[in-house]
Amino acid sequence: TGGAGDNFLFEDCVAEDILGWGFKVAHPKQKGRMVRCRAVRSGLGGFVIGSKSDDMKLTDCVAEETGAPGYWTSSTGKQLMVVAGMRIQGEDNLPTPKGITIERCAAINKDHPGAMDYGILCEATLEGRNIVIIDSHATGAKIADIHGFGADNDTAGVPAMGDGVHTASASPRKTAIELR
Repeated sequence: TGGAGDNFLFEDCVAEDILGWGFKVAHPKQKGRMVRCRAVRSGLGGFVIGSKSDDMKLTDCVAEETGAPGYWTSSTGKQLMVVAGMRIQGEDNLPTPKGITIERCAAINKDHPGAMDYGILCEATLEGRNIVIIDSHATGAKIADIHGFGADNDTAGVPAMGDGVHTASASPRKTAIELR
């Protein structure tokens, strides 16, 4: 996070046991790539792409057990902030984010189902922004595994399994990342 940051590559990186975000790119970031990165037990989110970002791609990345530490949960069990394995932030009246691709990625909460609100979340308006999700999946979210990517990809309507936990995929094709 912070100022300018163009043309960067994070490859085979791991962030573990994080209070906030495992990998956060914001304010603005452009032409960035994250490849085969893992965020394990991030408090708020494994991967966050900020609302001012342009031309960002996540490929073969995995967010595991997001929200599991419980840092952002009150003593009554209520989430204090939205917790998501992967998140694309949106902001009214901005032309960005745009050119965002999430490909062959996964958000997986098997040991702590329900600790994250969303597996993969897009809060930005999709129209004219070229924001896509390809061959990606999520499991273990409390509200929805995949949300904000349009009716063909969202899983908010999937019936809950167990304790309000969803399992879904954004593509019927087999992905490179296997659920553990």
